[in-house]
Order: sequence, then C-alpha cells, then structure tokens
Amino acid sequence: MRDEREEQTREAIDGATSSEKQSGQSKHLGLSSGLSTGVSSGLSSGPNRVQAREPKRYNITLPVNGDRHPITVRGADTLLRVLREHLGLTGAKPGCENGDCGACTVLLDGTPNHSCLLLAVECAERQVTTVEGLGDAPIQRAFVDRYAFQCGYCTSGFLVKAHALVTTHPNADDLVIREWLQSNVCRCTCYQEIEEAVKGVLGGEYG
Repeated sequence: MRDEREEQTREAIDGATSSEKQSGQSKHLGLSSGLSTGVSSGLSSGPNRVQAREPKRYNITLPVNGDRHPITVRGADTLLRVLREHLGLTGAKPGCENGDCGACTVLLDGTPNHSCLLLAVECAERQVTTVEGLGDAPIQRAFVDRYAFQCGYCTSGFLVKAHALVTTHPNADDLVIREWLQSNVCRCTCYQEIEEAVKGVLGGEYG
C-alpha cells in the first residue's frame, strides 16, 4: 500500500513538472512572437518608425585665393573636401585626415590650419589661401633650388606653412623654424632641405 502511494506521488510530481515546462515554453514562444511582431510592425509603420533624413545643407560664400565661391555644403563637409571636390583645388592633400600630418594645410585669415579639421561652414566669409594661391612666392623657388621635396605629397602643406612662417617671422631663428615646421610630416625625410629653403628666404636670397 505504501509503495503504491509513493508511486502515485511520483507520477503526480512528474506530471506537474511536465505541465510547467510546456506552459513555460508556450509563454516564451508567445512572448517571442509578440516581440518579433511588435518590432516588425514598429519598423514598417507607426509613429516610431525610423526614417533616414536628408542632411541639412547650407548656402555659403567661401572666399578662396581672392575669388568668392557661392556653394552649397552639408554641415559635416570639411574644408578639405569642399576645396578638392567642389572647387577643384587639389593642392591640399588628404593624408591622415586627423590633423597629424599637415598635408592639407591652408591659410585661414593668414593663419596656417589643417583643412581636414575645419568645417566648411565655419569658413564662410573668411579668407582661405591654398598652395594654388601662393603664386610666385619666394618659398616656392627656394624649395626647387634646395631640392626640398621628393615624392611631393607633403610639399603643398609645407609650402603653405613655410610661406606663413617667413611672412610672420622674418627674423626667425632655428628654434622658431623647427617649432613651426614640426606640425608637418615628410615621410621622405627632407627636413634638412626644407629648413635650408626657409633660411634662404629669410636670408634675402629670393628678394
């Protein structure tokens, strides 16, 4: 009799456990189905639907190398990209695009800046000078005479920076020259020749 009751109790426990498992699975499936349906319906319709928005555009006037350019840009467009892709001025080069190499250097109101770090909208109505705008500046002839370039990729950035240096500090000593040029990188290691070109201009060799 005792054995029979134990057997009945064991069967009842097993049955209850089985029912709980089935119930849990059903609830889980129902919840998963509901979430899936809700997510799908939320993406496809309803007030919370995610929609891609067109970036806002701005009409600005960008003075570059003495010419005024009315252009339309996005808020995220860098000056470097606008110069190259909108205006066709490819002298400023995309190098690191993190402000580390200086290949994209331009003058903004006469001061050297990395154009990869400037937003075009920030430069509206401000004077931008690229290497194309240097004309026959003495520093360009000095670079040629001193062989201050090899592959040439970094040269435009160095020319702009060196031009600003000799214009701003006509009596610059070695320390000032190196401080000014340290923000630009030449992977061909023409640093000595670049310094000699700068010193040639500072020394009055090019008028």
